[in-house]
Amino acid sequence: MQITKTIAARLREERGSRAAGRLRRKGEVPGILLGRGVDPVPLAVPAHDMELLHHQGAHLVALEFGPESVVALIREIQMDNLG
Repeated sequence: MQITKTIAARLREERGSRAAGRLRRKGEVPGILLGRGVDPVPLAVPAHDMELLHHQGAHLVALEFGPESVVALIREIQMDNLG
């Protein structure tokens, strides 16, 4: 698979449904970066970038947050937070 795009993500401090709602109102999407043997990392990604990736059918992305950059596989996108 080819990496299709690099996304500038940011680490997020707040967790929970209210914090996620605030992120969405600001035009960001909450996400979790998971890895084997690594603690989950909560991230916030620009919603526009995620929409473009979803429409392109991208699965592999490079996430840049702070000084780090990792290659990630998009495993799941929830379009409705109720289902």
